[in-house]
Amino acid sequence: MRLHRVVVFLLLFVLPLAKAAELQVLRGHVPNPAKQLSPLKRVESTNRLELTIALPLRNAAQLDQLLQEIYDPSSPNYHHYLTPEEFAQRFGPSQSNL
Repeated sequence: MRLHRVVVFLLLFVLPLAKAAELQVLRGHVPNPAKQLSPLKRVESTNRLELTIALPLRNAAQLDQLLQEIYDPSSPNYHHYLTPEEFAQRFGPSQSNL
């Protein structure tokens, strides 16, 4: 069921946001162990780093329950899918995780 939650999260929340995401430059986020390393060579300026950051979901038990209901023909929530906004509000990362 955990994999199912991740797939639903990606489809409903992350992918729509990723399409609209702008290029971000991070400064001052080098972990202490990495600061002690010596560079081997200069990286070509044409190299591109693609980075994915996953934040924890909230209300995991409630999400599991909702997913079971969405796919249960006897449930009133059968095929009642959430919009990305509804999913983010109910199950997306909390402000402290942002």
